[in-house]
Amino acid sequence: MSGFCHLHLHSEYSLLEGACRLKDIPDAVIAAGQTAVAITDREVMFGCAEFWRLCTGKKVKPIIGCQLPVILSGDGSQALPRSLVLLCENEEGYRNLSYISAHLTRIRGVRAADEGLLKEHSAGLIALSGGREGEIFAALSSGDADRASAVAAELVSIFGRDNFFIELEDHADPTERQLLPELVSLAERLGIGTVATNDVHYLRPEDEPLQSALACIREGRTLDSGPGLPTGEFWLKTAEEMERILGGYHEAIANTGRIADRCNLEIGFGRTLLPTFPLPQGVTSSSRLRELVLAGFSKKRSAGMIPYAGHTEAEYTARAEKELSVIGGMGLDDYFLIVADYVGYTKRTGIPVGTKLEPTVVEFELRNTGLDADPLVNNTHIYAMKLATPEEMA
Repeated sequence: MSGFCHLHLHSEYSLLEGACRLKDIPDAVIAAGQTAVAITDREVMFGCAEFWRLCTGKKVKPIIGCQLPVILSGDGSQALPRSLVLLCENEEGYRNLSYISAHLTRIRGVRAADEGLLKEHSAGLIALSGGREGEIFAALSSGDADRASAVAAELVSIFGRDNFFIELEDHADPTERQLLPELVSLAERLGIGTVATNDVHYLRPEDEPLQSALACIREGRTLDSGPGLPTGEFWLKTAEEMERILGGYHEAIANTGRIADRCNLEIGFGRTLLPTFPLPQGVTSSSRLRELVLAGFSKKRSAGMIPYAGHTEAEYTARAEKELSVIGGMGLDDYFLIVADYVGYTKRTGIPVGTKLEPTVVEFELRNTGLDADPLVNNTHIYAMKLATPEEMA
């Protein structure tokens, strides 16, 4: 992939911070002449699935990421968490990022990831330094070059030299511009790559007042107290605009495309993700399910638990076969066996279990619910018809 792409962006799921609506991001990226974009909401991944669908639908490459607060081992006892941007390179990275974001712990009164959590779940992830909110930037801005070097070295040890990049940003902020040479010098000294980012909070320059309004709500202040961000330069800029701003750092610009090329996560929507029910060799889940259903029907019939109520045994058999066909066609045989197994255990051990919804014939004969309501007698509920009407399962 050639050219610049944005790898640091806050959508509406960065609550009261990001003003980029998911539905508008792909078109904005296309209008900016780019072919890939990352989502890096603060602490959460709630928007990732929708972002993926929207981007792939418009032929824009989606890169899944998150901006997380972290505290490293060298941080002082009073230090607050600083930001780190993590991008998923593959499925392992996606699983690790999901785990990290879901297991932030309260450190010094703030939710954050510690060094141990990052080390244990670093595989498949590409880390960016966090820009102006990262620890490296904070250390340099306070004149502590040694601390900046130590943080960079620690992040390299966690993620690997090829998987950590120092962000270069220029939002027309004097401190950012002053520190750009120092950031580049640090990267060169330690053999670390740099990457150009713009910390996108809104899609168009004219959207800045919207972001400021969100910030005012978050901070409990009024609009006349000032903007939400230091400058009005936090929009999704074109490659040409980024070249004008950071054109002197060609490698940082080029690295955006290289990182995008490396991020090849595929989210398989529509797949059924179920464990396989353990069975003896040569026995299939569909044959075992049919065996249990027929055995359950025979047992209920012998115990006089089937009222029939005008229905014949042939109707029960036909309905069961139809439902089993739908179950098998959707690959749900293992699911029904799993549910039958744990519901059977709860019934044997006296643990309350059940639902208020009428069962299907298969569930009735497996006793997969807490009700023993005959589904052919009580089939007015839509749930009872869900397997008898395959088109409703689509």
